[in-house]
Amino acid sequence: MLPAACLGEKKNSLGVVGVYPQANLYLWDASPSGLGITAGDVVHGLDAAIHLGPGVVNLSLGSEIRNPLIDRMVAVTQAAGILIVAAAGNSRQNGNPPEYPASLPHVLTVGSLDSTGVPSFFSSGSPHVDLSAPGERIWVAVPTSLHPPDDFDQFDGTSFASPMVAAAAAWVWTERPELDAAQVFDIMRASAQDAWTPGFDPYSGFGRLDIVAALGTGPPPKDPEEPNEDISYIKPGGILHRATAPLTSAGRKTGSIAARLDRGDDPRDVYRFWIPRGKAASVALMPIDRDVDLALWGPKTVSVLETGHAREQDSRGVSERPGLKRERLRVRNTSGNGAYFYAEASYAGGNANATRQPAGIRYVLSASVVSAKKPARH
Repeated sequence: MLPAACLGEKKNSLGVVGVYPQANLYLWDASPSGLGITAGDVVHGLDAAIHLGPGVVNLSLGSEIRNPLIDRMVAVTQAAGILIVAAAGNSRQNGNPPEYPASLPHVLTVGSLDSTGVPSFFSSGSPHVDLSAPGERIWVAVPTSLHPPDDFDQFDGTSFASPMVAAAAAWVWTERPELDAAQVFDIMRASAQDAWTPGFDPYSGFGRLDIVAALGTGPPPKDPEEPNEDISYIKPGGILHRATAPLTSAGRKTGSIAARLDRGDDPRDVYRFWIPRGKAASVALMPIDRDVDLALWGPKTVSVLETGHAREQDSRGVSERPGLKRERLRVRNTSGNGAYFYAEASYAGGNANATRQPAGIRYVLSASVVSAKKPARH
């Protein structure tokens, strides 16, 4: 795990030279016992990165087994303003099983290319791969005991492509410190040069790392309140230890927000809105680029991923109109007290065959407190 790091890409008489040798490099050993990587060591490393402040963390590690503790810590790290870059995995020949943390939202996931610019035979593919970099025959410093009498050897793997992207992202962020982590994330995808196939593909992502282009690519608008994939991310006392501002409150009857979604990295956004006792709320979602769906949830909802009886109890409606048609729903507060309800904007299934764009798809979500007896106006 190499925050704001880079690994070597060629050997010389002094050592290895990375793509951004001026980076301030901090190391954390995720396997100090030498017996394998533990979730606890990864969590401690991410916590150490948080205490260093905003920056880029490279995770050249992963597992096909999803660990809720690491999932949660990745989200906490992202909420602290840190960009996480991760290796896509090396299981292409084994059917591309999901790899974590590479498949988590807002993680900049990197695949490997061979010397001809083609995705490496081992590099895992998925909708979560964002871009690619050289990952074969990469010079790496190793203990002399492993490669006497030299201190260097060549290795293959997405673990050696990922640090190049992490270093390039750190370079971009150093040159433009006014950006936030999500904007750096989008710049790295938008500046990538097509590799293998035109546009996005699951092995090279949006293309090959292009550092010169990344340094000159303008940022998209900020995507507010990320990460906000579920209710536990946005409510007081949730897993991120911070609550997002509600669209409506006791002192504000209307509110709106402009944000973005992405099929692989940001499939849903969740927001709070307040409804006073005996009142209702009208919620509208206007897609701008592609189809976006809207769902409303009651105040006792634990997760928008609920199923079965819990979903039947907590769901307050779904609007899935096709294309760029406005989604509209209305919900009434029938309890004896004012309460927070939740709105979910999600990437619509009808976009599955559409060309993916590096900056995702835009929408505007608005909520208004209205009379419970009168029909809502839109």
